[in-house]
Amino acid sequence: DALREGRLLAAVDPAMSKLSHSVLEYKRHIVESKLCYKNTIKRGRARPHVCREGFTWDGGDRCLPGFDRGAECWMPCGKKAGHCPGFCGPDRVCCRRGYSKDAAECKGAVGFIDYARAGRSSRDFHQCVLPASGAAGI
Repeated sequence: DALREGRLLAAVDPAMSKLSHSVLEYKRHIVESKLCYKNTIKRGRARPHVCREGFTWDGGDRCLPGFDRGAECWMPCGKKAGHCPGFCGPDRVCCRRGYSKDAAECKGAVGFIDYARAGRSSRDFHQCVLPASGAAGI
């Protein structure tokens, strides 16, 4: 056993010596370096709970636009375009810009909002907008 232990130490000792030398050499380079190394502090992720004006926090990780700021209205309005006072209010209609299958009150509607930073176009989803002046029922 002593002979085996001696052989093991003879094999490990040079590797440990080389590792120790490398670590000490690295530390010396850092001390002698002209560069400053910034210490970093890890912080936990924080989700928003305060949103800019016109947006409301969804309780998770997003600030969603209000009904008058281009909010998606298709699902809240029962997957139907046109009048939707329950979500869009009495003066707005749920429409998608340029969508030929929308209700008549969407033709000529105004007030569409595109969110370029989010890659969202008013041609991609329905939102609460103002109907064209003189639209029936408004």
